[in-house]
Amino acid sequence: MNTYKSFLYKHKIVSYLIALIISYILFSPLVIGSFYDGLLFFPDRKYYPEVDEQLEKIMTPLKVTKEDIFIPVRNKSIHAWYFNRPLAKKTFLISHGNGGNVCHRLYLIKALLPYGSVFVYDYEGYGKSEGTPSRQAICADGLAAYDYLIKQKFVRPDDVIVFGESLGCSVSCEISKYRKTGGIILQSGWTSLLKAGRDRIFLLRLYPDCFFKSPYLDNEAALCRPHPPVLLIHGQKDKILPCRYSQELFVKACEPKQLVLLPNASHNDIGIVDSDLYAQAIHRFLQTYYQNSFY
Repeated sequence: MNTYKSFLYKHKIVSYLIALIISYILFSPLVIGSFYDGLLFFPDRKYYPEVDEQLEKIMTPLKVTKEDIFIPVRNKSIHAWYFNRPLAKKTFLISHGNGGNVCHRLYLIKALLPYGSVFVYDYEGYGKSEGTPSRQAICADGLAAYDYLIKQKFVRPDDVIVFGESLGCSVSCEISKYRKTGGIILQSGWTSLLKAGRDRIFLLRLYPDCFFKSPYLDNEAALCRPHPPVLLIHGQKDKILPCRYSQELFVKACEPKQLVLLPNASHNDIGIVDSDLYAQAIHRFLQTYYQNSFY
């Protein structure tokens, strides 16, 4: 009888182990990576016509013109706005965060237009852009947007300043890794997607790095190598992506670099709260490294 009970006990242990191993594999990023990717993106496909009036108020004093553009990417097209400021030397290429679309980036357009032209685009599946967002897609979209600026608008690579917002920080870093740029501004970013994911989803801590597929969206790796001047901006009240990410990036990044922490800003109101400090940070960065060469 004892032998039979021992057999049943061992059988249960083996069954539990098998179930645990199967669950470990089934929930791994190798198997359901698309599920984890889905947690990254919150696209808004709606266009908001009311933003046109607000844009006019921003553009008119600076005599800026706006052009709607559709860029072919991987048998699809992505939508972009090009704000051309006459005689501007610098062009800001904005890669936005994981929510909304270009209609929600008026504050960025307003903040950057005083210093140059602005090119902002939507990833696949956002706004008027076709397709479905993924890590691979957004990186391809960013490179396509950059190439359009260089080849169609004849912007010099040294005059492109990539501006990344949250998730877009990684896209901007990917662009700077594969294309020549004149500067990098990263707002509310992470050190790497892997680290940020493990901080938020405990299950991901159980898997080794080799279980995660590229692109790794690793900003730290991008900034550890030689790069143009970089500005890191982060709100100290950010609970979505804590400001320690930018602090860690600043420590690891090569020179030249600047870090600005905004004391009252969180993740979704940065640029609106502490707006004067925000504007001063951008102005000081541009003056330091480009002096008056941006307009």
